[in-house]
Amino acid sequence: MVKAMHMFSLFLPTDLPPAYHHFGYKLWFDELMGMWREIKNSAGWEGYVISLFSGLSSDCLGHPNFEPYLPEIFDRLMISFGLPVLFRNTYVGSSSVGSRKALCVLIVNCLGGVSSTAQMKLDKLFKATESYFHPSNTGKWNKRLFNFLTEVTSAFVERLHVERYKKPTWFCNIPEEKKLKEEDIDKFVDCVKPAAELAMFAKNLIISPLMALRDLAQLRPEKIIPNLVDKFYASLETVTEPHRLISCMLGMVNVCRPMLRSPKYYPEGRTHIIPLMFQALPGIDPNDIKKTLATLQFLVTFAYLIPIVDCSSAVSSVEGLTEHDEVVALATANFEDLVLQMIDRLLVLVENSTYVSPRVERETEKMSMEEKFVEAVLEGAVTKLLTQCSEEIFDLSLRKVCDFFSDKILEVRVSGKLAASLVKAFASVKAVKTYKAFLPNLFHKIELLTENEDVFKEENLDSDLLFSILLLSEIVVGEGDALLPYKTELINIVERLLKLESQQSSEIVAKMIHHIFKRLCNCYVLNRGSLPDLPKTDGKDKFLLLNEWAKPVDFRNLEIKWHQSSEAEISFASELLNVVFAHEIQILMNFLQGKNVTKENLKRSLKIIDNVVSGAGQILPVWEEDQVRLPESEVRLLPYSIYVPAPERFITYKGQNVRLFLTNLIIQVIDKILEVSEDDTKSLVMCTSVLTSITYNCGLSKEMWDFARRSFSTMKRTYTNVIKKKRDQLRVVMVEKVELTHLSRLVESNLPCSYITPTFLRILDYMVKLSTSHYSEVRIKAQNFIESVSNLFAYSSSAIYPKIESFLTLDPESHHEKFKGALFILLNMRLTTRALSDDFEILVKAWPTLVKTKFSEKLSIIRLLERASKDIDSFYRTVYLRTNISDSVVEYGRKMNSNVSDDVVKLGKEKERIKGDQNEAMYLGLVGSLCELLKNGSLHWRYYELATSMLGSLIRKDVLFPVDGVSIFVENLIHESIAMRKVSLWTVAAISQQQKIKAKRVSIDPFSFSKPTGELGERDDNQWLQYNSSTVPKTAEEWEQTRYVHKTHWGYYTWPKQLQTPAPPKEQPVFGRKWEELKEAEKPIRSFFTNEEKVKTLVKYLSLEERKGKDKFCSRKYLMFKMLFRNHEDEVLEWFKLELNRLTQEKQESHQRCAAEIIAGLIRGSKYWNYSKTQALWDFLCPVLRNAFGNITNETIGDWGTCMATASESRDPNRLHWLLELLMEEPIREEEGSFAETSRLYVLQGGLSQQEWRVAELNKRLMSYLQPYLTHSYQNVRDRIGSVVTNIFLQDIYIPGVNPTHSPRKKDFMENVIPKLEILKDDKVSLIEGDDRKEILRLFKTVCQILSGLLTRSPNGATPEMFGFLPVLCANESFDIDPELSRDCVMCLSSMSQASLSAECVEIALITVEQISSSPSWKSRATCLDFFQCLAFNNMFVIATKKEWVDRTVNVVLKLLKDERLEVREKAAKVFGGLLHCDFVPKEDFFALMNGFLKNSRKDVSRKKREIIDPKHLQSSILERHCGVLGLCAFVNAHPYDVPDYLPDILVTLGIHIHDPQPISGSVRKTLSDFKRTHHETWHEHKEKFTEDQLLMLTDLLVSPSYYA
Repeated sequence: MVKAMHMFSLFLPTDLPPAYHHFGYKLWFDELMGMWREIKNSAGWEGYVISLFSGLSSDCLGHPNFEPYLPEIFDRLMISFGLPVLFRNTYVGSSSVGSRKALCVLIVNCLGGVSSTAQMKLDKLFKATESYFHPSNTGKWNKRLFNFLTEVTSAFVERLHVERYKKPTWFCNIPEEKKLKEEDIDKFVDCVKPAAELAMFAKNLIISPLMALRDLAQLRPEKIIPNLVDKFYASLETVTEPHRLISCMLGMVNVCRPMLRSPKYYPEGRTHIIPLMFQALPGIDPNDIKKTLATLQFLVTFAYLIPIVDCSSAVSSVEGLTEHDEVVALATANFEDLVLQMIDRLLVLVENSTYVSPRVERETEKMSMEEKFVEAVLEGAVTKLLTQCSEEIFDLSLRKVCDFFSDKILEVRVSGKLAASLVKAFASVKAVKTYKAFLPNLFHKIELLTENEDVFKEENLDSDLLFSILLLSEIVVGEGDALLPYKTELINIVERLLKLESQQSSEIVAKMIHHIFKRLCNCYVLNRGSLPDLPKTDGKDKFLLLNEWAKPVDFRNLEIKWHQSSEAEISFASELLNVVFAHEIQILMNFLQGKNVTKENLKRSLKIIDNVVSGAGQILPVWEEDQVRLPESEVRLLPYSIYVPAPERFITYKGQNVRLFLTNLIIQVIDKILEVSEDDTKSLVMCTSVLTSITYNCGLSKEMWDFARRSFSTMKRTYTNVIKKKRDQLRVVMVEKVELTHLSRLVESNLPCSYITPTFLRILDYMVKLSTSHYSEVRIKAQNFIESVSNLFAYSSSAIYPKIESFLTLDPESHHEKFKGALFILLNMRLTTRALSDDFEILVKAWPTLVKTKFSEKLSIIRLLERASKDIDSFYRTVYLRTNISDSVVEYGRKMNSNVSDDVVKLGKEKERIKGDQNEAMYLGLVGSLCELLKNGSLHWRYYELATSMLGSLIRKDVLFPVDGVSIFVENLIHESIAMRKVSLWTVAAISQQQKIKAKRVSIDPFSFSKPTGELGERDDNQWLQYNSSTVPKTAEEWEQTRYVHKTHWGYYTWPKQLQTPAPPKEQPVFGRKWEELKEAEKPIRSFFTNEEKVKTLVKYLSLEERKGKDKFCSRKYLMFKMLFRNHEDEVLEWFKLELNRLTQEKQESHQRCAAEIIAGLIRGSKYWNYSKTQALWDFLCPVLRNAFGNITNETIGDWGTCMATASESRDPNRLHWLLELLMEEPIREEEGSFAETSRLYVLQGGLSQQEWRVAELNKRLMSYLQPYLTHSYQNVRDRIGSVVTNIFLQDIYIPGVNPTHSPRKKDFMENVIPKLEILKDDKVSLIEGDDRKEILRLFKTVCQILSGLLTRSPNGATPEMFGFLPVLCANESFDIDPELSRDCVMCLSSMSQASLSAECVEIALITVEQISSSPSWKSRATCLDFFQCLAFNNMFVIATKKEWVDRTVNVVLKLLKDERLEVREKAAKVFGGLLHCDFVPKEDFFALMNGFLKNSRKDVSRKKREIIDPKHLQSSILERHCGVLGLCAFVNAHPYDVPDYLPDILVTLGIHIHDPQPISGSVRKTLSDFKRTHHETWHEHKEKFTEDQLLMLTDLLVSPSYYA
């Protein structure tokens, strides 16, 4: 069923035009929908059906009629949330509905249209779940609700986009009357808004509710944004709720676009922007990083869409301005103060972020992750802010920052880096001005501080010098042409700084050089703002800038300005490269000449060279060499390349190719380091880094691209108009997208060596050498390089493996690192599992070499060998050895290229054959090599296991496994190692699968046994498939008939077009052949299993216990025996008979399990045996099984159940009549004890359950047999009987159009049992005495087990007849004398209350509840209320389909609200509050009920002096008044987090009753206390609904008086 529904969801046509709908969904829609509607318990295929319906609703929007099914859809959705509306807090069943997202799409597609009720139901759904969105309510349902909120809003905006903005296609058009109208949008937003506003404040700052808020704001900004703005203002006024402030800021960030640009719907939105930005500035707080980050995100999100220009003069110079335009224009005069105040606060943040190291040696520690994040956010925020600023504001900001840092010296670990990031932002926006302000002073200061030659030798530099270098390193990120005027000074400064030997400065200097080269040599965008340029204009034109706020842009006219390296910049870069190389290469040459060069200086030089290559990558050409062709190929292997604009010219070093020159130099350095100081790991790591940059870097690293991609995703999510999408994009988004595309091309072209060359092979040689270094840091870096080579270059393993093969032959004890490094390369490159056609040669070499390596006791190598074995098991995939290009493909190819001659085709086929022969020869050679290694007996046991794993992985379907391999695995079945035995088990099964002879199948006509009826389900034309004890095959002739169909699902719903069944045994090929008829590869198996000693040894090993208490029925063992007895029939059975007799006589757990596995395989393997062999088999098996069932233990009961289920699965029951009749033999035998009885029932259940509908006769017999035992004296037997009976009733399924089952029916059983339980109603159980009482209680417990099982496992869930038990369940739920009975009732009532009901069930349920509400037992009435609350909540939408059902539901609760018992009244009030909260009470009855309660609450209960009052009358008056008060309390409790207009008056009225007699005053006090608790957090909002007098009175009621008042 699951597979069928999956295929339907993939392939059923849903997008046909209306004229062809009769060929599309109309063929199957009603049938599948009816099936889904009736099968209510969560089925495995439900998700596929919902996805199918969802796709249909989208593809044929407005055509399929989902209206009749909406109540069930909404009820299933409600249940899927898993809300805590439970009976006695007991949860049963599953809350899954498949894909909730697909269900949301389906619901949204049902909205709109005059006749649709989907919106009304959606309103009710959100009203019912609104309180669970509140931050105070947390649980497992939160994630589901939040996802639903996001998915339903996303589906709505997607539908609106399709209807209004998506380009029309040839798909099914939407009828005009079904399209969404403006009022539909209003209703949807009003419906979802309260939940979204509550979910925004979720404690974990979940992003999904904010996405929903964004979608709603774009739909209707005037409904969402004003309330959000009010909340933001309120949160800014308090400092005690930072979480609320952060949530509001993030909410404002997500509504930025509609707030800035909704002149039609929300014109006043822009008037709040500048005031809010001012008020948010205090959020930049050094003591609260989270709040600071949220504040920066809020400020910059809006600033990036607004030209920060003073437009206030437009008020006097432009006519016709609206009131809102004037307010905004005047407010822009404050932009200068806003930006300067923000800069001030950021400077305070920088200054207060100073890091003070507690220890001197820790001063060089790196920044923490939080500090790095603050640095990145600070730089991005200031950059975006300044990009939008006018010239005047930028100049003032720059002056402020320049003045601040002119006399500041900051440490360079945290605050210095933050300061540098701030200055970097200025330089990246307007480099010319920033350089003019900073560079001269920095040059002067650095020159001054480095005048003394001793500075160059110092390790700990002056803080002022370090800070100046740090500022300089970050400030040089402006456009390259702005650096040209400072060329001389920069070169001089670089020359001076290169002389510094301090490690503190080396990283900073290297980064500075990298930045200079990157800005000179790369191509990047210059104008990123919301406008291409900010014009210097007069007042009138400045006003036009107000119209540019968040204005969409034409993507064809972005006016992007790019930086392209000019000749002057390239000359600057070339000169700088010569200067840097002159110094650094001299150091390297000194090192090569053996002069005294410290490790630190060597590492520093390599680091600087690495930064030069990575920064100037775009203008460093690739060396030109011939391609090394590794594989032989019939097609041209062209290098992979992507077009990237090339610079005007490349640069060289002394006329040499820089990359090639550096490659040769670094290789010499590596040789020298390995010769004189191999322990200099840092330098070796830097060498590998330089070689990596030379090989892969063309100007951009993968890490930088990932950062850019994530940043763009965040920006797009915030700024995108989800309704218009591509038609309404902002310039900032489009520019980022364009640049990201450019960066993507750069990353893809980051392969200077786009093909393998001799120089590349040299680099690879040295990387292999370093990957076997003594030091792990060096090995890891080199191994990562080699792994990237294997991923980027096809067939690179051909070049790599020969380089490591020699290392694998070394002694791992004396050459540990080399051996270990070679293993790492082998595993990381997947050379152990690589099996592509041309890499198969490597596999053939690698596996035997790996097995022949010398063993090492070192743990690291042992783990690598274990990993190799696991990789082979997990990742090795059998691939083709031969290709076969069909003639039709050849013909198509010749049509495409008519020049192909017959000779070419013939030559191609010949090469194809030769290649196949070569591959097969290599395969057989590999198998032979491994077999030879395994047979010589010299392998260590670990290598023996590895070789065995390799050999087992080589078994394939198209080449018969060689006889030597078969012999090894068969003999290893009795190997001393348990690991070897396990591998051999599944391997022998696989070999047997390969050797099996294909069975013959014949087609039969199902209607030859009975005429077709045209019906579905169990019917006359499929009765011949049913088990029939009178027609089971008892002779060879009957056994040879072709009426046995093994697939259980065939014939039930309908017949396949061609029904195939196995041919009669006499027509089948001979399976159990004689020895001389066997193939050579089959003989080792026959020989082994006909050897008595080997079989005994095998069974001895298989019956050993592996893990105490954890061993289970092993499918691998079963499969091996199944294939064994299928291929060799009874030829191998002789010695197993003795062993089975022995095993089944013992009670040891492992022996019983072994017997179960063998018997399951034996029964399944005898599928094609002839009658005489089968009869003989069952003559042997029946006594064995009887014996086994008598010796079952508690540990093996599950194994025997699995054995019977496995044996019975997909087998015609008539062919298994021996087994089924054996299982039916008196399962309950009172003389054997309760455990034996439950065991027999369990294995019987396992055998029958697999036959499903085809054993109706046996089900009837079993049901008749079990009915007298429903009152069995032992609980475990009753529980098992309940489970078995449940299994019988699982066949009683109702599906529209499907005939009822012939098995026993639930309805008949329940109609028979209910009268027997009538006496348990209304607490009459105490009237029964003695054994009769025990009998009736046992019967009731068994029925509870059956009922609970059916409610949770039966496809239909609850059925009408089940509600006949409801009065009995309610009466005994609180049965204190028997806790077991009470527990069973609770489980049963919980299952029933959470069930999805059909219309028929709702009617019966209401009738039953109405009867219980009049029960004389108050406990029954109280229990019924709890049950009915859950039932009504879970089936709210089905009940709401009829006004009569709604009225009856409310009337039942109102009736019990007047109950004479206090507990019942209080529960009724709680239930009534829930109905009000869920908007269940009709609007027309709402105020009538309220007025009725007000009237009842005024009932006079006072007692005047000397007045004689009838106590009954007084009690009646108090009850009536209490009823009225409880009703009013229900109205209050129905609104835990809001205050509707009518609620203040009710609260005042309740306050009047606070001094009434008990229990009235108690109810009032509790209600007022709950109201205070739930409304406390947002009281500042709710109190606006009250008058001053009401607030005064409420304060008196809610606030306790002071002791000192």
